[in-house]
Amino acid sequence: MLKLSVVLMINVPKLPELGVRRIIDQIKDKEKIQYYLPKNYDKKRTICRVWFYNIVNTVYPGWLDILIAHAQSVRQTPNPDEEGNDAILCTPEFHEQLKNTSFVSSKSIHNHLTPLFLQRRKARCCT
Repeated sequence: MLKLSVVLMINVPKLPELGVRRIIDQIKDKEKIQYYLPKNYDKKRTICRVWFYNIVNTVYPGWLDILIAHAQSVRQTPNPDEEGNDAILCTPEFHEQLKNTSFVSSKSIHNHLTPLFLQRRKARCCT
């Protein structure tokens, strides 16, 4: 048992890499954490997420911070191989249908590109 005043609270973002099942698979054999985990772990039932991460952060302080920082850096770092994936290729026929249809979109249409692309608008861009 741990006193609540001893528990190091942490807020872990909901990312697939930081799922409870994945973290349990990484630490289930470590001696310090086995005391707090159930003896018979049923993979269909998930442990309370908030409780689990707070206990892991208390037993292994700083470890989750490293995992969170790494997961976020991987997600936020642009991949040079994926340059140009901010556009959606459309055929000239589909472009004509779009021009003739009344619609509201968060994307802007650029006619000068060949082939035609629907590109994401930049936040500060006015077109």
